Amino acid sequence: MILRRVIEHVRNQEWTAIGIDFLIVVVGVFIGIQFSNWNAARADQVRIEVLLQDTAKDLRADIVELEGVLELTESRTESGDRPRPLATRSTNVVYTSSVVRSEGSNSRASSGTERSAMSAAARGLPFESA
Repeated sequence: MILRRVIEHVRNQEWTAIGIDFLIVVVGVFIGIQFSNWNAARADQVRIEVLLQDTAKDLRADIVELEGVLELTESRTESGDRPRPLATRSTNVVYTSSVVRSEGSNSRASSGTERSAMSAAARGLPFESA
């Protein structure tokens, strides 16, 4: 319908009417975009409220749990029990091995003496061949 009116105005060269029709279309698109933005902002606000409520609920649950831990710790302290440490240190050492290659070769060491020298070098030990 609006297209028919625009075509009729162009045929009759009514430039003022064409300008008004164009302005009506632009204002309609602008109002539609504003409505869409308003609706998106409202949906974001609802999501924010839900997240805040969930966070508050989680914090209340954490407070209750921490109060229970505090009461347990206080009761153990009053009775003379020493609380267990939460983590212990490990003194285990893990060694890894790697393949040592001779400088002039792309393959592994082939002779027994070369293998021994490379093994000693890998461990950081001095090696003297006989």
